[in-house]
Order: sequence, then structure tokens, then C-alpha cells
Amino acid sequence: MKASVDIHNVLSEKNIPHEVIPLSYPITSTQKMAAILNIPPTEIVKSVLFIADKEPVLTLLSGDKRVSYKKLKRAVEASNVRIATGQEVVDFTGYMLGATPPIAHKIVLRTVMDLNLKARDVIYTSAGEPSVILKMRSSDLENVTGAQVYDLTDD
Repeated sequence: MKASVDIHNVLSEKNIPHEVIPLSYPITSTQKMAAILNIPPTEIVKSVLFIADKEPVLTLLSGDKRVSYKKLKRAVEASNVRIATGQEVVDFTGYMLGATPPIAHKIVLRTVMDLNLKARDVIYTSAGEPSVILKMRSSDLENVTGAQVYDLTDD
């Protein structure tokens, strides 16, 4: 199983400024992460894996948003999309369910980022373990993931 050190190593090798923040307890939701950091959920990035026409697609969106299946289909030009099962998340990313980070996966994943994340300077996200948070710039996240940017969420 992959861990936060894998994320740190990838970002360090690419000279991307970041901070890995260990906590003494696990975080189980974006709302709890926002409360612990005393920031709005809009600064939290969720990594949600979907299967689009049998191919994995990682979506990145702020903690207060939900993916619009219609918009995701259009963005990735798929006729069918579904949320990945827990086992698929582990198989494709290499990380435990509930702590999926946006980078350093087991395989290279097509990544799509919601447009609203570009408005954020600094973001916080899971770092591959339930008790570790990753802090970095949203522009660096877009670059390191190679994410395509679309309007993916319901208003």
C-alpha cells in the first residue's frame, strides 16, 4: 500500500513546494479537514475516481462540490460514467479507500480538475493516509497531475 512518503517523494523530485502535515488522529471527511484547518471546504480538494467507458478517470474538485455526471461525460467524451468501487480505487491508485490523494498513483490516471479550483491559490488534500494532509498550490497540482480543466460540478 502506498503512503504519504510516496507523494512527498514525487513532489520533491519535481521541485514542487508542498507541505505534508501529520495529524495525531484520522480525518474521515472534507468537512472535518476544513474544521481542523479552520478553512472553508472550498480550499479542500477531493479526489474521486470514476470509471468512464471502462477507463479510470480521477476527478479533482473542492470539498463543497459534487461531480455532475452529465458534465463529466461531456468532458471525457464518454457514454457511460460511474463512481469506482472501493476495490477499484485501491487497485488503480494503490492507496487505501478514504485517503486517495490526487497524485503519485499506482498507475498513470487521466485526471480532470474542476474549474473552480483554479480560483484557489493554496489547497489542502488527502496525502494517502487518513491522518496526513497535503498542502500545495492549486497551479502546481494542475501541472503535476497533467489535469484537464473543466466545469465538472453542479451549481
